[in-house]
Amino acid sequence: MTHQTQKKHWIGTFYILTLLLYSMTTLYNSVMPLYLKDFSPSLRGVLLSAGPIVSSVAPLFWGSLADRTNSKKWILAAVCFGASLVFPFIFQQNAFWPILFLMGFTTFFSSSFGSLSDTITLSYCTQNGFSYGPIRIMGTVGYGIFAAISGIIMDQNKKLLPWIYFILGVVTITVIFFLPTSGQHQTTQPVARRKLSFSDIRVLFREVPLLPCFMLLIFLTHFPLNYFYNFYSAFFVEELHFPERMWGIIILATVSGEIPFFIWYDELLKRVKIRTLFFLSTILGIARFTSFALVSNLSAIILTAVCTGMLTTIVIYSITWYINTRLPENKRATAQGAIYCTCSITSVTAGFIGGAATGWIGVRGMLFFCIFLSLAALTLVTVLSRKGKLDF
Repeated sequence: MTHQTQKKHWIGTFYILTLLLYSMTTLYNSVMPLYLKDFSPSLRGVLLSAGPIVSSVAPLFWGSLADRTNSKKWILAAVCFGASLVFPFIFQQNAFWPILFLMGFTTFFSSSFGSLSDTITLSYCTQNGFSYGPIRIMGTVGYGIFAAISGIIMDQNKKLLPWIYFILGVVTITVIFFLPTSGQHQTTQPVARRKLSFSDIRVLFREVPLLPCFMLLIFLTHFPLNYFYNFYSAFFVEELHFPERMWGIIILATVSGEIPFFIWYDELLKRVKIRTLFFLSTILGIARFTSFALVSNLSAIILTAVCTGMLTTIVIYSITWYINTRLPENKRATAQGAIYCTCSITSVTAGFIGGAATGWIGVRGMLFFCIFLSLAALTLVTVLSRKGKLDF
C-alpha cells in the first residue's frame, strides 16, 4: 500500500469515527431528559447537572493525559470503553441516587469524546491537506439520525436504547484501532509523563489571553442551548402536547442546521474574520429563543430549529480552529479540554438554575432569560471587536 493510499484509507476511518461518536452522544443527550421527565423540575435539574459537574474537569484530565502520551487514540478508546460499559446500567434504575451516580460516571468518560476526537482529526487533516468540514458533517448526520431514532424507540421500547449504545461503543473502539498511530499523524516528540497540574491551565491562560473571553462567550451561548435540551423537551411533550417521537425530529432539525456551516467551514475561516462568525452566532441565538418563547406551532418550531441550528456550533468550532492554528500541538488537547470543561460548567449552571427557575417563572420565562444571555454575548463580541481582539 502506497503512502498516499494509506492516507486515503486513514481519512475514511475519521469519517466513520466521527459518525459513531456523535451517534453515541445524541443517544445520551436526547434520551436522558425524556427518561427523567417523571421527576420534578428541580430534581430533574440536579440529575441533568450530575454529568456536567463531573465533566467540568474530566475533559481537562483526559486532554492533559493525552498530551503526555505518544498516541491520543488510546485515550479515546479508553473513554469510549468506559462510557459504553456504564451507560446501560442507568436504565436498570428508577431511584434518584443510583441514577445520579451512574450519569456522573458515564459522562466522566463520554464528555471527552468531542475534545479528543477533534484534536486527533484536526491534527491529521492539517498535516495531510484534508478538509475537516466534510468529516464533521458526518457527526451532524450521526447526531441527527440517532436523535430521530431514539425518539421513536423511546415511544416503542426504551429498553433497546442501552444495548444500541453499547453496540455503537464496541464498533467505535474497533474503528479507533484502525486510526494512524501518533507517529503517523502527529509531529510532536514524546514528552515525559508527569501528573496533571493545574499550573498547566495558568500557563495556558498566559499563552492564550483570549481564552478566558472565549470561555465566557461559550457560557453565554451554550447556556440557552443546554436549557433548551434539558427542559424544553418536557415542555414540548407535556404542555404543547406533541408526541415524544417529534422531539427527536426537533433535534434532527437543529443539527441539520449545522450542515451549511461545515460544508463551507474551511473556506469561511479563510475568507471571513472570526468576529463575523461570532456576530452571526449571537444574532441567531436572539432569533432562536425569541421564536421558541413566542410560538407554539410545530412547523414554526421545526423551521426555527433548522434556521438557527448552527449558533453554538459556529462559536465552538471557530474557537477550535483558533486553538488548532495558534497553539503548539502539545498544548492543543489541554486547550480543547478547557473549552469542553467550560461547556460542562455551563451545563451544570443551566441544570441547577434552569431547574429552580423553571418552577418559579416557567419555561417561557426562562426562554426570555435565554434571549437576555444572547444579547450579552452580542455585547461581548462587540466590545472585543472594537478593541481589535478578533481581527484574525
